Amino acid sequence: MIIFSLWLFVALSACHTPNVVTKPSAFAKTIKKANIDKRPFLMYSGVDTFVITHIMIENARREMTVQLDRIDSIQRMNLIYPNTLQKKQVVLYMHDSTSYTLDEPHTIPIRKIARIQLVE
Repeated sequence: MIIFSLWLFVALSACHTPNVVTKPSAFAKTIKKANIDKRPFLMYSGVDTFVITHIMIENARREMTVQLDRIDSIQRMNLIYPNTLQKKQVVLYMHDSTSYTLDEPHTIPIRKIARIQLVE
């Protein structure tokens, strides 16, 4: 049973290939390109997970403005079983654990992003 579980884990994790961007100077460019490609965005801030419904990068001020929403059941399923992803997605991991609200846009400095994961 343990061998089967290990084999299943390896098989499922091989189905999606995440590319991780950790160079802060590439964050704005990566987000812009993903937004043009209409990829769905997720954001992890502490223990909270959000869907980014709208994102805009302001290069001059090195900030992004985001509108957040809760994840739905399909997105939650994709988090549990990553090989079921319907679309390529972008995951933003934040340095801090700020508690964001869902009813208003948030302007967040790019420097608060710890890393970006592109799930292919």
